[in-house]
Amino acid sequence: MKKKYLLMIVAALLLCSTAIGGTMAALDTETSESAVASISVKNIQVTAAGTKIGEFEIAKDVTPGGDLEYPLWVENSGNGYDIYVKVELYKSWTSDKSSEELDSAMGIIYGNAANNGWLVQYEDEEQMVLYYKYPLKATTEGEANKSTNFMDGIRFDKDMNNAYADATMTIDYTVTAVQANNSEDAMAAEWGMFPVFDSDGTLLNVYETRAEAEAARTALNN
Repeated sequence: MKKKYLLMIVAALLLCSTAIGGTMAALDTETSESAVASISVKNIQVTAAGTKIGEFEIAKDVTPGGDLEYPLWVENSGNGYDIYVKVELYKSWTSDKSSEELDSAMGIIYGNAANNGWLVQYEDEEQMVLYYKYPLKATTEGEANKSTNFMDGIRFDKDMNNAYADATMTIDYTVTAVQANNSEDAMAAEWGMFPVFDSDGTLLNVYETRAEAEAARTALNN
């Protein structure tokens, strides 16, 4: 069996906002932190990409009920290997000034990932786990090495109040990749999930046990 490689990119995005008279305005981005760490193994490389990767300036006036565009996707930036990718997002609010418990639902990740090429395996108010259904090609030509957006932005709840003044919304996302060759074994070994593909290599679903995956394959072939 060929050796399988795992690549991880961990990116932390700190979104800082203040509420003034019911209107949210961004803090000076120079006071916030934004970091991207990249580790590559052999020739397998994957990049979390977007129009605002890394540090960026939030719109000056973000109102409760409004949206903040922050599109993100994944690119295979290596050479020689097609890959399948998994994205995990974690979201939380923190505040050193408010004694009120902050609700994660006050800022939700929005997009159309489930209908745009992504398998959403799990989602709640604080976490999303997604798998891109198609292998990202090892090419620099065209769009075959790029996924569709796994998120389009953040939507702030209309009922957000001044408890969120000076609060920090943190979105941590982790992108991992496995080699498309021997992908069933690679996903089981690296992700602990057992995949089911169609004849074209499209990822249809992932299961926590091998027995569940084998049952799904049997049903698919009957």
